Amino acid sequence: MHELIHDADGVPVDYRTININPAYERMIDKPRGDVIGVTASAMFGRPLHLDRYVKVMETGESVSFEDTEIRPGKVLLISAFPFEPMRFATLAVDITYRKELETQLEERARELARSNEELQQFAYVASHDLQEPLRMVTGYMTLLQKRCDGQLDDQAKEYVRFAAEGAARARDLVKDLLEYSRVGSLQRPMSEANMEHLCDLACINLREQIREEGAAIERGPLPNLVVDEVQMVALLQNLISNAIKFHGPSPPRVDISCREDGGEWVFCVKDNGIGIEPSYQERIFQIFQRLHGVGEYPGTGIGLAICKRIVERHGGRIWVESSPGEGSSFFFTVLKSGRS
Repeated sequence: MHELIHDADGVPVDYRTININPAYERMIDKPRGDVIGVTASAMFGRPLHLDRYVKVMETGESVSFEDTEIRPGKVLLISAFPFEPMRFATLAVDITYRKELETQLEERARELARSNEELQQFAYVASHDLQEPLRMVTGYMTLLQKRCDGQLDDQAKEYVRFAAEGAARARDLVKDLLEYSRVGSLQRPMSEANMEHLCDLACINLREQIREEGAAIERGPLPNLVVDEVQMVALLQNLISNAIKFHGPSPPRVDISCREDGGEWVFCVKDNGIGIEPSYQERIFQIFQRLHGVGEYPGTGIGLAICKRIVERHGGRIWVESSPGEGSSFFFTVLKSGRS
């Protein structure tokens, strides 16, 4: 409990403590006799927090704030509220440990961010630098097949073919890894874009795959949103390409739709393909995860990880609903307000 002290003109200039409880004694590590009746100026060298307490008395509203001077080395959460005319009460809570934990968490978060940035940069540089040697290996293998085909027996030809296919898979893997690292390291500013136009661009990029597989693509109305256009095309292109690739005996059919849900738009890419076992529906969004052998379906196992990273950069979520043999529906959300 504290009491305001006024000057001759009635202006608050200080305050004195008139009562404390045992818990506060222990908190500030001072006996009652050193505190009761003593002014703030005498105890702290100035009327500590006087402006806050005067405001409490003038408005009749309580206030809370953090203090590091009442007990040096401790962080106290002070709550002040009016009690009687000219008097106010304070409640003090020692939050030192909590603040230390918050500081440690903030430092860990900064360290993690630095580590992630370094890993992204490493992946980008490594992937970029690996492309040229792989192109050289692939090129020389192709040259060997053309120039020396008549001089090689069947086993040697098979070895050359294995090497060429392995180099091609490695090249595709490096290309996708480079794309994955770019999502985090090369962030372009977001701007308003027509999602119908971006979806159509994705389909144009896939026109050869659509033609070869005889796929039917249906697109419903889509909104205008604030997005990274390049990444959003890549997201839609990956999802549509997968929907075509993993088709069953029937010609692939892909439906792209969208609906509002509170503060976000929910997009859906639905197919009539082979479907996905429930136990694999979270795993497929992890990098390098493949559910099928290379001989069954081409790919590196990075595409959906790229999709997840793009969606999260836009503040959204991505998931799949599917049953084996009944097709899959891939959903992702984008905030209506956009994310800078």
